[in-house]
Amino acid sequence: MQTVTVDILNEKAYRLLEDLEDLEVIRLRDKPEPAPQRPKMDLTQLRGSIQTGLTVDEIDAQFRSMRDE
Repeated sequence: MQTVTVDILNEKAYRLLEDLEDLEVIRLRDKPEPAPQRPKMDLTQLRGSIQTGLTVDEIDAQFRSMRDE
């Protein structure tokens, strides 16, 4: 199933959509469902948690080389 948003520009278009709903081809909703809210994460908790063994300059050099590819 795929969800799309449609702007109705003419009342005839809305009637066509209702007919498609009657044929059980589509389902109309009055208002869109809100997206689920993800809890915000405090990034300060992550700082220093990844141990790579690389210096900041080495990591920066790797990022630069990846961007240049």
